Amino acid sequence: MSHRAAVRLSWGLFALGMLGMAMTLAFGFGRGDSGAGLTSLTGDLIWFLSLTMFVPVGALIASRHPRNPVGWIFLAIGLSEVLSKFAYEYAAYSLISNPGALPGGGAMAWLQSWVWAPELTLFPFLILLFPDGRLLSRWWGAAGWVPLVWMLAFLGYSVALWPHRGVLLLRNVESFGIDSLAPIEAGLFALFPAVMLCLAASLVCLIIRFRRSQGEQRQQLKWIALTAGLGATNILVSEVILDPLDLENRATTLLGETLGGPGLFAVAAGVAMLRYRLFDIDRIINRTLVYGALTALLALIYLGGVVGLGGALRAFTGQQSNNLAVAASTLAVAGLFRPVRGRLQSFIDRRFYRRKYDASRTMESFSSQLREEVDLNALSGHLVGVVQETMQPAHVSLWLRSGAEAR
Repeated sequence: MSHRAAVRLSWGLFALGMLGMAMTLAFGFGRGDSGAGLTSLTGDLIWFLSLTMFVPVGALIASRHPRNPVGWIFLAIGLSEVLSKFAYEYAAYSLISNPGALPGGGAMAWLQSWVWAPELTLFPFLILLFPDGRLLSRWWGAAGWVPLVWMLAFLGYSVALWPHRGVLLLRNVESFGIDSLAPIEAGLFALFPAVMLCLAASLVCLIIRFRRSQGEQRQQLKWIALTAGLGATNILVSEVILDPLDLENRATTLLGETLGGPGLFAVAAGVAMLRYRLFDIDRIINRTLVYGALTALLALIYLGGVVGLGGALRAFTGQQSNNLAVAASTLAVAGLFRPVRGRLQSFIDRRFYRRKYDASRTMESFSSQLREEVDLNALSGHLVGVVQETMQPAHVSLWLRSGAEAR
């Protein structure tokens, strides 16, 4: 395929995906019922919008690097999600909300029952091929081909679902309840852990690739590492902290799905592949570590103040109101923000960014010498030493201009 044809195809698929997304939202909000779907579940809506980010990112990558399969895989995953949700909302509108209003509701119900499979089984290949489109070794290809074999088996199963197309296939359960197909369903679900195992293997491959990488590719993989860390943090906070304490609500769900969802992964991968502000990742990781730790620490201080001080005030005054405890905790958090941030920044620089920390300390030392040194030759030697220590250049030359003469 020529470059011009690849550009036209990628942006044509982008336009198709955006049209499908708009029509999906129109059908979803148009039916306005309380059943399962985009209109009733905030998490599903955020997840859908996050996965549709794969379409523009894939179009950008494929149009710039048409020989790299990563962009086309992004497009395939995004279009699979759009088609799956569009088919579901169309079928629900045609078969449940307004029966008979639109033709082909049964066929759309059948389509949504299996068209989601590619978006799941292509993820291992996406990770294995990122960022240069080549496998780390041919043996790692097995981690991508096994899910594709499972997907082909699932597509064969979908052919057996065709006679049962209709409302039955809109049920959001693991089994459609069709007795004649129960053995096939059991076999597919028994093999599904192999797909998850291959996905885990692809992540291991990504870690190995990161450890072997250097220079530009290492910066590309840092973007993916950042999104992986945010996703793991989201799972830890939501499943281990918020859910057991019954603190999860619509706001925390929205924040968690945004920070830990696939949309952020798509944006990070797009930045890495297109190399736009690629080397800003070190600063972003630094700020993420600082402000993430700062937010967690201040939140603990605030909750501790509200609970502890509020309990003490209730025991002392006998009143149930804890407005004073809330006000005191808020003032304490506001007063601690700057000093705690400074200490966290210093600790993270020392622990994770030692070279930057040492360079900063070297520059501070040179600044103090600059104010006190009067010998020009000694100052020149100090300046060359600072440049060599902080910038580590191959060669250093220093010219000092004095009037018409230069040295």
